[in-house]
Amino acid sequence: MHPKYLYSYYLKIKKMRKVYLLLLSLGLLTNSAFAQTPEKKSVALIDKITGVECYYCGEWGWELADELITSTEGKALYMGVYVEFAGDATFENETSTALAHAFASPNWGIPDFGVNGVGISSQTISSATISGPVNTFAASIPAASPANKMTFNGNTVTASAKVQFWSAVNGEYYLAAYLVEDGVIHSQAGPAGANGPVAHHEVLRGSMSPAKPFGEQIATGAINANQTFDKTFTFNITDNTWKKEKMSVYTVIWKKSGTKYEFVNASKNGDATTPIEEVSNNLNINIFPNPATKSLNLIFDAKKAGNATFSICDITGRELNSVATTLKQGVNQSTLNTSSLVPGTYILNIRTEGGSIQKKFIKE
Repeated sequence: MHPKYLYSYYLKIKKMRKVYLLLLSLGLLTNSAFAQTPEKKSVALIDKITGVECYYCGEWGWELADELITSTEGKALYMGVYVEFAGDATFENETSTALAHAFASPNWGIPDFGVNGVGISSQTISSATISGPVNTFAASIPAASPANKMTFNGNTVTASAKVQFWSAVNGEYYLAAYLVEDGVIHSQAGPAGANGPVAHHEVLRGSMSPAKPFGEQIATGAINANQTFDKTFTFNITDNTWKKEKMSVYTVIWKKSGTKYEFVNASKNGDATTPIEEVSNNLNINIFPNPATKSLNLIFDAKKAGNATFSICDITGRELNSVATTLKQGVNQSTLNTSSLVPGTYILNIRTEGGSIQKKFIKE
């Protein structure tokens, strides 16, 4: 393309981007379509099965939860799974009841702790018996990782989620999105609540898939390395006592084995990941022509210099070819050869130092 026309095309893109950002700022568009970029990291899930009228839940159980939340930060997510005790079912819900029975250790009572959906015998529960499995899991290489971007529109919360498999696997996989609220003020039996209502840690409010405590099926059978799956969850909050500003979404991958669900990995919205829109803001990229024939042109405005890799993948996520390049600050242009591709749909994966984004295109 002649430089004169290239610059003209760039100015058109820049103008369209300004209009988009204006609409976004006015609330006429939302960024909920952007998911987070999964990180190749193992994050465990600690659960505490508890109740507000349970004395020991507010005694050693409360102290242990405080210790674990601090000591396992960055390695695990903590979730309070509440069940009815002595008639107070304030925090109990359909999901908490189902998970409590699925996670519970043999001959369990409350409080009861578990790691990655496996309950720990009440006779051996301690900081070491919980942090040990967490540390072991955190040091492992994950088979897959989830991520999500949480947004609100009035009382409707949306989680735009993405899962990436890092290695080839086989099985039936599910993705759950759990709505969790931290610091919920309510009474608690035991020393923790001796002076009145207290702030309860990371209370499980429910699954964003009604009546599905382990979420939605995202894949079954053979799954290729680097294959990705997108899923959008929505939940309408009808209880005005819930504080939206204190809410998070935990995305958890489960593998179904018979009637059991085995934990794979977890993440929290915004937790150690890079939002795709942040990468897009740094690298404003457009591709043409689409559909492509012999080549695919890329034009992009980089706010700062850096390295990038452009990879063409088929719809299963299998990488077909890859080109590494160095970006200069400002307008860049590149051309990828698509002549060897058979007609069909493909994904252009753009990886930068800030994260990665994907663009879909068609080869004619």
